[in-house]
Amino acid sequence: MLSTTTREQLEKFVESRPNLQELLERNILKEYECNAKVSYSLMKTVEQLLWRKRQCTLSQKLEHRPNVEELEQRGILCPTEDQMKGKELKRKRMEDFLKNRPSRKEITQLSPVEPHVKQVHSQLEQKL
Repeated sequence: MLSTTTREQLEKFVESRPNLQELLERNILKEYECNAKVSYSLMKTVEQLLWRKRQCTLSQKLEHRPNVEELEQRGILCPTEDQMKGKELKRKRMEDFLKNRPSRKEITQLSPVEPHVKQVHSQLEQKL
């Protein structure tokens, strides 16, 4: 038999136990789990199907979500200072490069490939 203290503790626990409606509201139990007319295996199958449906839906939404650049263009995300500095630095480098790029003549004078191109071109002309 149980001691009186243990018995009292169990009685307090049973009295403080939440009722069925509270368990449903707190999502501890599902509504279909409370229905005694539905078999356990059927309930588990329904639960698995619902789980898979949520997985598929989430996967599809993740596949079609916009990337960071699109969100920035639409004004939803603002680029961080580091990103802004990086973009500004990249733009400045490109501008400097374009301002100081060599002319076509300078490139052909520096290019080690040019003599080989002329040689191949002359060989092709001889064969034709």
